Amino acid sequence: MATQEQSSRPPRQASFRHLASGAIVNTGCFHDITCLGSGDVDLDQWEAGFTDSDGRFYSREEAARAVGLCGRLESESYLAGEVNPTLEAGHLEAWRKAELRRAA
Repeated sequence: MATQEQSSRPPRQASFRHLASGAIVNTGCFHDITCLGSGDVDLDQWEAGFTDSDGRFYSREEAARAVGLCGRLESESYLAGEVNPTLEAGHLEAWRKAELRRAA
């Protein structure tokens, strides 16, 4: 469901939103923290997410749901302490797993 901040357009690029100011920094095809500025950046002040073609921000969970993914996100698995939570560990990308897709 689209909220006031969101549209029905799918998220298109990785972005960060500053928690205090709401400023959004688009970083392209991955979450590149070097785009947040030079020097010592406080990552606790930034939320990783995505933006759609209208520039509207989606959290990671909102973006996953917007494109039809169900279940746990890889970042949730990592924070839960699972043994091999990352794609680099050989996991199939979540969007390729049939059991995580919503029924059409």
